Amino acid sequence: MRLLETIQTRLLRYQPAARREQEDYFSTARSLAEAHFSLADEHLCDRLWQDVAERHLDLDRLMNLMYGCLFHDDHAQMREVDARYLAELRRGRHRANPEAISRQERIPRRIE
Repeated sequence: MRLLETIQTRLLRYQPAARREQEDYFSTARSLAEAHFSLADEHLCDRLWQDVAERHLDLDRLMNLMYGCLFHDDHAQMREVDARYLAELRRGRHRANPEAISRQERIPRRIE
């Protein structure tokens, strides 16, 4: 009987991989935003960005979450901002896609 209860509990707590990945991005974006904007702690920022690099997280997605949300503790707003980013990425209209950048933007401006 105990085994059955354990299995049921684990099944009820199951989260899909995409959901866990999204939670990782949200948590990382919150930590980075706090380190940068609230604490202004350079050493903490460096450690967090090193962690991002080691985990091979999408920098554009993190930046979008950091700067696209006014309140990083508002889970609904973070989901909305992330969903918009992922939809644009799927459509190929995101700036991470070189084809989405116009020719004018690719040509460096001459400094006068």
